[in-house]
Amino acid sequence: MSPSYELHSFHMNIGVGDGSLHILVDTAAKTKTGSCGTIQRTILIDSGKQKNGPVSCIESTMKKIMTDYDLPEGDGNLKLDAAIITHWDADHYKTLIFLLRKYKSDLETKKVQFLRYDKDGNPITVMYVPSWPSKMKKKDSEGPQQYLESELVEATGKTVMKVNPGGTESAHRGKWPAAFVLVEGTANLLGRDVLWNDDMDPFGWQQTIYSPQKLVAKVPPKFEGGPGVYCIAVNGVVLGQQRGVLNDVQVNCRSARKPPGVVDIVDGQSATKTGNPAYETNVVSICCMVIWKNSSSVRLSHFLGGDAVWNLEKIIMSWVGSERVAAMKISHHGSAGSTPLEMVDSFEPKTMVISSSTMYGHPSKTSPKRPPLRARTQL
Repeated sequence: MSPSYELHSFHMNIGVGDGSLHILVDTAAKTKTGSCGTIQRTILIDSGKQKNGPVSCIESTMKKIMTDYDLPEGDGNLKLDAAIITHWDADHYKTLIFLLRKYKSDLETKKVQFLRYDKDGNPITVMYVPSWPSKMKKKDSEGPQQYLESELVEATGKTVMKVNPGGTESAHRGKWPAAFVLVEGTANLLGRDVLWNDDMDPFGWQQTIYSPQKLVAKVPPKFEGGPGVYCIAVNGVVLGQQRGVLNDVQVNCRSARKPPGVVDIVDGQSATKTGNPAYETNVVSICCMVIWKNSSSVRLSHFLGGDAVWNLEKIIMSWVGSERVAAMKISHHGSAGSTPLEMVDSFEPKTMVISSSTMYGHPSKTSPKRPPLRARTQL
C-alpha cells in the first residue's frame, strides 16, 4: 500500500510557556489494532519552564502517543529525531533540562530512552537553537549558560550540546554528557526542513526565496506526498529578505551568528523601546511553517512562531502571500505585541492555539480568539 502522510501535533498543557510534540505519521502503515499509523519522525518544539507538572505532562503525552501509534521499526520507545528551542526565554527550554535530569544516570551513560544515539554512543537527535548562549550579550545567573555547553567532536566533525546533569557534576563542565547534535545560527537554519538534518547549500540562496512555492522548489519535502517543517525566520531574518529587522543582522554574510543588537523599531500597537530585553530575546525566535508540496501548488498547514514579534510576523505574512494556513499557534502566548489581526485575517486558520498561563499577564485582551481553540490538531 502506498504511504499516506499526516503531521499530528500535540500542544501540551505545560503551564508557563510553550511545549509541543509533532509527529510525521504514515497512516497507511498500521500493525497493531486501533493504531493511528506508524511514526516516521518526531520533533519537540519548546518545553516550558517549570519542573514537576510540565515534566509529567511531556512524559504522559509521549506515553499516549506510544499507545496510539506504531513506533518505527527497532524503536522500543518514542524517540526525538529533533528538538527546537525557539529562543532562550526560560519558559521555552527549562523543562527540558528538568526532564533530562530526571534520567540523570541514563543521560550520563548515553541511554536516555527518548533520544537517539549511534552505535558508539554519540548523540543523533538534533537540537536547533537561534544562537548559542555563550554568544549572547546577557549573562544570566539562571540562564542557559548554567545548564548547557557546546563542544566540537573531532571524530565526527559535529558540534554537540552537553547538558549539566545536576548533582556533584554541575561544577565540572568537562564531564557534562552530550545529549544532542547542535545546529545554530541564521546561516545554518534559515530555509532548513528541521524534520531532517540534511546538508544545505552555502548561505546566500535564502535571499531569493520570496514565497512558499520557491522554498519547496529549492528544498522539497523528504517524502513524496509528505510535508516539510521549514524554518522560515530566525534571528529577526525572514526568507527572501536582504536584511533583518534588527539592523546589525547582515543577511548577506557567510554566517550570521552575532547576537541581536539594540534598535528602535516602531510598529504594531506601540513603539518598541531601545534596549527592551524582552523584544531582543523574542525577535530571534525560530519560526516554522509546515508546508506540503502538491503537483502544482503548495499547502500550508501549521505556523509556529515561538515568541515572534509583531513587525517580524508582518514580514512573514507578506512572505506567505495569498496562501491560507490551516492552523497557527498564537505567538508569545497571546501577547499584545504579537500576531497582528491582519495576519489572522490573511491566514484564515481553522484552528488557533494559545499556550499561556496567568504568570506574565497573557493572553492579552487584544489577542485574536476568533476560531475555536483545541488542544490537539491533526494536520
